[in-house]
Amino acid sequence: MADERKRFDIRMWNDSRLIGLCDIIPAVRSNGLQWMISDAWVMFQREVPDDVLQVMNAAEGDQVPIEWSTVEEIARWSTQCIDLTLRGYENPGDAKPAIEIVAFDSTAWEFTINDSGRIDTNLLRDLGGVWVLVNERGEIQALIDE
Repeated sequence: MADERKRFDIRMWNDSRLIGLCDIIPAVRSNGLQWMISDAWVMFQREVPDDVLQVMNAAEGDQVPIEWSTVEEIARWSTQCIDLTLRGYENPGDAKPAIEIVAFDSTAWEFTINDSGRIDTNLLRDLGGVWVLVNERGEIQALIDE
């Protein structure tokens, strides 16, 4: 299939443990990227700061620019990411992000990476992550052993 591409996936529920945003972001090499957040549906601890909630409310239905330090703050306060999309761009006008991180329906974290140096796959493999080959609809076609 001509439109197949590689993606790195991590099941959100690994045995009885929930893999959260705070677990995956240490593996992301975010320096030099400009970040956007969208499709946000995230559960938080009770005392979450208002500024975090404001960003998340704006990102429910729109794409919002965000600093990586704010992503770290969201990770600190989140308890579960039901849906979430984070895109890191090398340049503001780029059509494709250098990295896209998607939390999909509380089932998986999906990393689409144009520059494999942007993630530490060893850390993500420790969380149960694997490389997969997906079709143009994002459906897994095969596991890739790298």
